Amino acid sequence: MIAKWLFRNAKIFLFDEPTRGIDVGAKAEVFEVMDSLARSGAAVLMVSSEMPELLQVADRILVMRQGRISGELPKGTTQEEIMTLVERTPIKIIPHFMRLHEWIALEERYYQDEGLEPELLQEVMHQVSAHQGKSYKERPQDRPFVDALPAVNSACHWGSVCNAGAGMGRFVPDVYGVARFGIYLRLGSSRQRLTDLRGVPVGVGIMAGSHFTTLQTLEKVLPHDQIVIKNFGGPGRRLQGLLTGEIEAATLLDPEIPMAEARGLPKVAMGEFKTLFWVHEHLAHETLSAYFRVLRRADTALRANPGAYLSLWARNVPPELRSDYDYRTFGLGELLFFEPYSQQEFAEAITFAEAWGLTGHMQNQDYGHLISPVSL
Repeated sequence: MIAKWLFRNAKIFLFDEPTRGIDVGAKAEVFEVMDSLARSGAAVLMVSSEMPELLQVADRILVMRQGRISGELPKGTTQEEIMTLVERTPIKIIPHFMRLHEWIALEERYYQDEGLEPELLQEVMHQVSAHQGKSYKERPQDRPFVDALPAVNSACHWGSVCNAGAGMGRFVPDVYGVARFGIYLRLGSSRQRLTDLRGVPVGVGIMAGSHFTTLQTLEKVLPHDQIVIKNFGGPGRRLQGLLTGEIEAATLLDPEIPMAEARGLPKVAMGEFKTLFWVHEHLAHETLSAYFRVLRRADTALRANPGAYLSLWARNVPPELRSDYDYRTFGLGELLFFEPYSQQEFAEAITFAEAWGLTGHMQNQDYGHLISPVSL
């Protein structure tokens, strides 16, 4: 068989378990042929489950796990290092569009350092951004929890608390994020101030950061009965609505904020809010703890050298809004703080949601039953 390949003057050779079922002498001959091919300039790929053979002949070793490459090792590596890659713990992660940490960790191989094999569900992130006003528990961010997918997600702190109380996962009380929001207007709008939004529908995503921040911002200057909320969908969808004039006002988050700024959309409010991690209740404590150690390293790297990572914003921009952006103008996005989210804050979040009639889905309001603590 090898002789036939040689006569065809092939440049790429794939040897799939080439030594299975042959004696030691024949194995040596196969290895000599492979070495000769490599020295002649051919590309030689060897698939093998025999680690001693790989360590003997390979210049580079790519380790596969569940159909995915879990790592690359150089010549001279050890069997223990290979097994570390084989035995990594899988974790499903829904990247948060407002931050870069998950992508930084991927680029810098922080997950591997903690023994994790991440699966970043980028398509879910984009579905969250693009959905057109789906109802609570039908939103793209809800479906992994409704469908019992063991995943890690994020939401505003009000939303995370309400989601956990509604039976959709738990929230992590040992770390929180701080992210930006802004209330923007379509081009040509006659509104200039928050008070001009009296009776004007403001586009938000229901039971999400845009919803709660809009209520909190507008109630400072308007009576409750003059505040009008419209469930317009995800942040990418809301920016599109402003650009087409379909809606006059909407609350945006990163990365839609710098995208709106680049297009000259008027802004009537800007602020920050806390986020929490919203996780499947059966994720192992050790796995979650390793994940947050990864994110802490990513947060430190971002703060220390932001210029090295701002181009990663391209991965969070919704496909329908992609353009030639200057990602240097996008800023750091959501940052993480490895400090407790207290029971007092939890109680205040519920009180605020109750004041707006947003706790109807909550079946449980016991802090101790709704948290997944981690060790950092």
